[in-house]
Amino acid sequence: MNAQAEALLRAELPTEQLLREMAGGLIRNITEHRSEWAVFFREYTALTGERRDRVVAALCCYKRLIRLTT
Repeated sequence: MNAQAEALLRAELPTEQLLREMAGGLIRNITEHRSEWAVFFREYTALTGERRDRVVAALCCYKRLIRLTT
């Protein structure tokens, strides 16, 4: 998701289109990987150490990318 968001930001789209593309990409990804997302949201808080650090960093990065659109 981060790579997709970064690519969309580089495309220099109008803000509304950028947000629509990012939201659409997220919805498509959730639809295509429903089981993985369900496990992620249910279990990621149980991660510890380096694995948790990587997941939290990726999540924070995605949130930062979304904030860049506004």
